Amino acid sequence: MFREMRFDKTSRKTRDRTMLTKNIMKKLFDNADLKEKIVIGFYGINALRPSLIPQLLMEDFYREDFENNDNSVKLARNTWIWVKREYEGNKGNIDFPIILTAEETAWLEQYLNNRIRKGEKLTPKSRIVLAENKRQVDYIVDKFFDAIDFAGRRYLLRHYAFKQLKRSCEDYDFREWLMGHKGKMSAVYDHEHYLTHEEIEEYKAMINSEALHIYGFSRSQQALIETRIDTIKALCNLDTNQVEALKKELASGKIIIQTFNDKLTKLAQNAMNKQIETRFEELFIRMNKRYNSHST
Repeated sequence: MFREMRFDKTSRKTRDRTMLTKNIMKKLFDNADLKEKIVIGFYGINALRPSLIPQLLMEDFYREDFENNDNSVKLARNTWIWVKREYEGNKGNIDFPIILTAEETAWLEQYLNNRIRKGEKLTPKSRIVLAENKRQVDYIVDKFFDAIDFAGRRYLLRHYAFKQLKRSCEDYDFREWLMGHKGKMSAVYDHEHYLTHEEIEEYKAMINSEALHIYGFSRSQQALIETRIDTIKALCNLDTNQVEALKKELASGKIIIQTFNDKLTKLAQNAMNKQIETRFEELFIRMNKRYNSHST
């Protein structure tokens, strides 16, 4: 249970100097449910203004990234969502995209499918996040800041996201567009979505890096993981489906790298034990056949 909400008397100047770090972001996500993870992610990973979060609709998904039927929703790995210029609080007065990380996409897909299982029928005008207004978004952030004893201001989430964008994307105009600021690129695509599918995929690649991930792993870490898996496969017959499920949990932030390694080691031990049992069984059968042939 969270403690009763604290109203910090710290001066605004002092609170502005409080810094958000990746470890603090992890603490926020570790304590949140799916809906809260998505809200914090939109704010602290994608730098989306909090007033815009409750206004996002299902029709705002880029059509190539979104599949929906009566029973389930399927999202692409780095889902692209358009934020409309007419949304209240869109200060740039432009249409601009937010690009979700793999872990955010996994949370959002599960969240939407949970709503479908509970009987909700998702339409183009359904809200992506069930929040009525900015006040509800602020409440979620305040609740978790208080829970982890973080004294900073809510808007530090947007500042944190912008710093990560600067690290992962060198293109100034693209960064400004992702922040909802009116720059050269947003002026070009000001009136209609004239981006090709290839351009959208290229822009996704520009931000799909370690800097934006909270739980995810870099390409070098991924290479080490694949090397380890290949090494173990050379020693025993790993269950491919179980390995892929583990990799998906790691990429979506459900488990950390240490847990992944521990579970992979356990899978390897079980596979090797099974192989040893099979070999002993085969040896026993051969010996039994030989014994029976000598006795007759």
